Amino acid sequence: MLLNTTTCIVMAMLLILPLFSMNAFGLASIELKSYSTSIDQKGSILVIGKANGLTPHIPVKLTITDPSGKLIYTPNVPFDGDGNFKYHIQPTLPQFSTGTYTVEATHSDLEAPVLLQFDVYPVGATIIPEFGPIVMVILVMSIAGIVFMTGRYKVLGFQKI
Repeated sequence: MLLNTTTCIVMAMLLILPLFSMNAFGLASIELKSYSTSIDQKGSILVIGKANGLTPHIPVKLTITDPSGKLIYTPNVPFDGDGNFKYHIQPTLPQFSTGTYTVEATHSDLEAPVLLQFDVYPVGATIIPEFGPIVMVILVMSIAGIVFMTGRYKVLGFQKI
């Protein structure tokens, strides 16, 4: 059976189109994270990313701005076959200014940029940790221990506390 020219063109387009349009179904995304959201003025921060559904040969563009909005870095960061990428942000000389810095990740396949922020505090300052997930785990374990121990004493014949 011979195929006509129109059928051949349509089949070729269907085979080639996915190579050029990785974002045809809105699956393109970037996730940004860091191990820390606060550093001192002489510290550095590692930004870790995961790209999904992006054209592989086009790198992710990071734009890092200081608290005043001044552009300090604009690296193009390639990602591996799994979509992973990293960028180590080091202080500008002599050190970072205090305030909130913004890391913006963009790619031609994305509709909107992805943001990550980190705070820079003075070198001699102390940070008071917030009550977060670790404290909640300790609290739950403490309450469970108290309940368990009071139940144990009851079985052994001791009076309840």
